[in-house]
Amino acid sequence: MEYFAFLGEDANSNAPSLEYCMTYAGQTGLDPAKLLIDPSWSTLYSFISDYGDGGLPWDGVLDGAGMIYDWNATEGGPALDAVIALIEKDAFE
Repeated sequence: MEYFAFLGEDANSNAPSLEYCMTYAGQTGLDPAKLLIDPSWSTLYSFISDYGDGGLPWDGVLDGAGMIYDWNATEGGPALDAVIALIEKDAFE
């Protein structure tokens, strides 16, 4: 399974530093090589919509073949790492 995660801001709503990204990757179990910095989400949101959910945090999972949403986080939904684990499990079954 191929995935990338975008990090648009740090815990203080500032552009994330490389050091912050490495810490975030370690805390969430994400592969640092798959974590991309996109300050203020400017690049990501120029290509996709959050379907009006707005606000942060916002997590989404896209099917890379067609860039179709597989999952979009809403308050109270499963954590991103749980969704990635489910996708990885399905990919190997």
